[in-house]
Amino acid sequence: SIDEKIIEKCEKLSWVEPKHFINGKNNYVYDSFLPDLNNYLMLVTKEKSVRKKLNNTKLIFQCMNNLGQFNGEGKFGIDDQMKILNYAFIKAKPSHIFANCEYLQLFIGNKDGGIEGQNLAELEAICQHVIDLNAEDLNGIDEKEFIDNCSKPISRISSHYDLDMVI
Repeated sequence: SIDEKIIEKCEKLSWVEPKHFINGKNNYVYDSFLPDLNNYLMLVTKEKSVRKKLNNTKLIFQCMNNLGQFNGEGKFGIDDQMKILNYAFIKAKPSHIFANCEYLQLFIGNKDGGIEGQNLAELEAICQHVIDLNAEDLNGIDEKEFIDNCSKPISRISSHYDLDMVI
């Protein structure tokens, strides 16, 4: 399933650091925004209420909007924001995130319908981007180093793939 591919890729990419995503910007931004992003990503999968799940998708993108308005060493544009969300996603390893997005689509209708649909569509796009992530998407990593780091044995995939979270 897509969710299994996401968890496997997140495990393979567990070695990445903030510097691989945002080059030359304040890394303390990660310390400010990462805990919230990780929390919201996890709550999308753990909450039982559809409304609470949808609210957490909204909070993810509100956090990204706040990051876009950050006035430190430079504003973060949409590309930087998405890289930060990719990093948060990899570190959070949210189980069943794609299945939850599809489930939530049943309650809101099509993806073009309002902010909730847009948030879910963007979250699904992040899921696919994480699966497709390669050396070209990271700063300071060549193809060989990427393959070497991703080829290391993966431990404990099943511990992150909590079967109780299946909808």
